[in-house]
Amino acid sequence: MKTVTWEVTVTVVMVAVMRKILFGAVFVLAAFLAVTFAVKNPQTITIAWYGGAGFTQPLAVVLGLTLLLGVLLGYVAALLGRVKMQRKFRRPRKPPEDAPAQPPDAPAKMPPAVERRPREALSHD
Repeated sequence: MKTVTWEVTVTVVMVAVMRKILFGAVFVLAAFLAVTFAVKNPQTITIAWYGGAGFTQPLAVVLGLTLLLGVLLGYVAALLGRVKMQRKFRRPRKPPEDAPAQPPDAPAKMPPAVERRPREALSHD
C-alpha cells in the first residue's frame, strides 16, 4: 500500500477546489453573456421547414436550441465511438498466421529483466 503524505493530499484537494471555482466562474460568465444577448436581441425569427411547417421564437431561444442540439449530437457521436472501441477490444485477438504454435503446457515467455541503475547514477548534478 502506498503512503500519501499530507502535502500531496492538500495539493490534490486544492487542485479540485480550484477546478470547481474555475468551472463556476466560466458558467457564471456564460450565463451572463447569454442573458445580456437575449436582452439586447429581443426580436423574433421564423424558422421555416419544408411543407409550410415552421415556428416563430425569439432569436436567443433559437440559438440556445441550436447549441443544445449540437451538444447532444456531439455526445451521441462520442458515445457511439466509445461503444465501437469497447466492442473492438472485447473481441478475442487472433494470433498471426506465421506465429509458431506453442503447446498449451508451455510457460509464457517473459521479457528479459530490465537492469536497474542505482539511484545515485540517475542524479544529474
